[in-house]
Amino acid sequence: MSWENKATNEFIEDFIKNLEKNGADWKKEWLSKTLPINGFTRRPYRGMNALNLFLSPYVDPRWFTYLQVQKYKSKEHKYVYVRKGESPSKMVEYFSQYDKKTRMPFDTKTIENLSDLEKKKYIEDNVKPRISFHLVYNAEQIEGIEQYIPNVVAADTTSNIIKTLTNKPFVSKIIHNGTQAFYSPEKDTIVLPKYEYFKSEEGYNATFLHELSHSTGHQDRLNRSLINTFGTDEYAKEELVAEISSMLCEIELGLKIKEEHIENHGAYVKSWLEGLNSDKKYMVEVISDAKKASKYISDYYKQQLELENVVKSETTNEEEEPIEEEIVVRTNITDTNSNKYNDYSSETFRKPSKNEGQSR
Repeated sequence: MSWENKATNEFIEDFIKNLEKNGADWKKEWLSKTLPINGFTRRPYRGMNALNLFLSPYVDPRWFTYLQVQKYKSKEHKYVYVRKGESPSKMVEYFSQYDKKTRMPFDTKTIENLSDLEKKKYIEDNVKPRISFHLVYNAEQIEGIEQYIPNVVAADTTSNIIKTLTNKPFVSKIIHNGTQAFYSPEKDTIVLPKYEYFKSEEGYNATFLHELSHSTGHQDRLNRSLINTFGTDEYAKEELVAEISSMLCEIELGLKIKEEHIENHGAYVKSWLEGLNSDKKYMVEVISDAKKASKYISDYYKQQLELENVVKSETTNEEEEPIEEEIVVRTNITDTNSNKYNDYSSETFRKPSKNEGQSR
């Protein structure tokens, strides 16, 4: 079995155990922990590596390869070593670029004096992606390592990230006047309840990213099958794609969301387990689609951020009258039935009081 297949199978097996153990609270294993980091470089793990490490039984977020443990210098102890009898807990994949011409890892300095066309041709002809796999130990398996102290995190940028994605969305409309949260592929529209109906800012952000993940499957984007009847296995599978995609977005964009994405996802757990246990390709397809969806959202956000920075750099220092910009389209809607065959819905908002109106 290849290392890639072994890593995938390991994740699928741990994911199944998590579903069987926690059921409707399956995301508890991820959302209750600190983002995993490489203990030697202090760099956070991203994507599927992060999700995989979240599923470990350890609380300490630091992970090391065996060589990194040997090189590690502790401030408190002279010797740092893997405890006797401990085995690597997880496997992580590492992406790099290899230069066929130099037979070395690709270095951008190699092409810095070339023209844009020459750079493009050199990369196409010589630079190839490489994936390597490394066995890692958790800090709790290592003797002599000092206690983990989290880095001081800068001011939270979550609201700015969500604002950028809602201010200039790639979907046709985002409507904040629904009784439920759902995405309609037919209208290419995300419908959300009013902001004040949600339990918290995190709840709103999680729901928004979930529905935005569904919208990446539109025929003009990633073209996933969204014409699935509510309650079918195909519908449940798309829900899992959106769930994992939204969590990958949180990791990639540096968001921390503590709440569950949807309250009714427990209804899908049985279908997910049946699919996972009957066919390993089920999860491989889900992971592939979730990666593409989260990448679509993350790339779009970074593109918008670059455009904003360009605009800021081109503005003069003259003071101007601030212009209020409408963040989303708000309109009254009459059809908010998220149980129609092609509407993907979620619920993480609180029910309003009698004075606020009704919500399901």
